[in-house]
Amino acid sequence: MTDTVGFIGLGNMGGPMALNLVKAGFELVVYDINPARVAPLVAAGATVEASAEAVAAKCHRTICMVETTDQAESVILGENGIIQSAKQGDIVLCMSTIDPLAARRFLPSASAPRASPCSMRRSAAARMARQLRPCR
Repeated sequence: MTDTVGFIGLGNMGGPMALNLVKAGFELVVYDINPARVAPLVAAGATVEASAEAVAAKCHRTICMVETTDQAESVILGENGIIQSAKQGDIVLCMSTIDPLAARRFLPSASAPRASPCSMRRSAAARMARQLRPCR
């Protein structure tokens, strides 16, 4: 489970990103509302789950890459969302292009005892993203 990464949202951006993680050797657990989008990842070795909650239950790092603010809120905080199975110390990275104030709305719910919110200035995040290299 140490190298397992969850990835939710396998569209035009998320699909190729998730595939690169598999190619880099990460064990990947995925979910998408469109079952056709998981096929290339299954072929590459990823495991498919039936919900965001089920993905988060199988890993400590989960990436959310969906299209809209409403989708991100549902994936993270919804009835079958990540927060339902999040464990202390888990990392949830929302890379969706959404309303910048949405994260602030998510914080009260994410502040449950099992999750700790973290925020970062956009410039710092961009600087870090440029420096990222696959690691093991």
